[in-house]
Amino acid sequence: MKPVHNTLIRCYDCNEMVKEILPHKRVCPKRAGVASSLVTTSLPVVGAVVFDPSGITHIDGSSAATTTTTTTTTTVTVVDKQHEEQQYQDVYYLIDVSSSMSGPRLRQAKEAASDLISHMNPKDRMAIITFDESAYFKLKPRPVEEIQRNGELPGILDRIFAKGSTAIWDSICLAVSQVRDKSKRTQIIVLTDGEDNASKYTHKNCLDMLENFPAISLNILHINGKSNPQYQEICDKFKGVYKIISEMEIVKEIQIIYKIQYFK
Repeated sequence: MKPVHNTLIRCYDCNEMVKEILPHKRVCPKRAGVASSLVTTSLPVVGAVVFDPSGITHIDGSSAATTTTTTTTTTVTVVDKQHEEQQYQDVYYLIDVSSSMSGPRLRQAKEAASDLISHMNPKDRMAIITFDESAYFKLKPRPVEEIQRNGELPGILDRIFAKGSTAIWDSICLAVSQVRDKSKRTQIIVLTDGEDNASKYTHKNCLDMLENFPAISLNILHINGKSNPQYQEICDKFKGVYKIISEMEIVKEIQIIYKIQYFK
């Protein structure tokens, strides 16, 4: 009988003496890649990856498994009450009620008031001033939602009649004098069919007064008139529109002016 030789072979990865090198290489803890493989497969993988609201990712659905923290960034826009209120606007509608405005022109002017308020934000404020030889408030600045809730506008418009002269500068100065918050966006929309011939205030007085109110836009719609340089100048200077229109365009043009200024 031949003697059996128990020959040992050295593993140069782990320096261990083994009988068979190939089976050992498969399990050698020092062999490159084996350690990481053992660690990776040592945890049982059961089911799918699960995400919970805490931001923890569970490999096997349990807290014992490997976890990864996920960070979520959320952008929140905070609008304080004061800033929100500044988005609302005041709109002063100034109506020429001189004798030349009687008939269809005045009817269209009243219809424009009803149309205008229907397009305004409920939190906006609306005011109405009429002017002939003098200027008067028919409606002081009030929230649109309040005016509509109380059904006030039809009665106000029913009490407006055409007579007398044209005091356009007085009406503009009256509107500006009512503005309390110089930073609040305010539209003044003037509807007239003529030239000023009755004001105590002048074009220059209006220019000087408006200089102190940077948030006001002044707009004049001139019915069937010739271009008026003073109207053009004051509208250009104070971020407004001066336009000559026909009496059938009154409702449409007032709505257009309101929207142009509102979304500037």
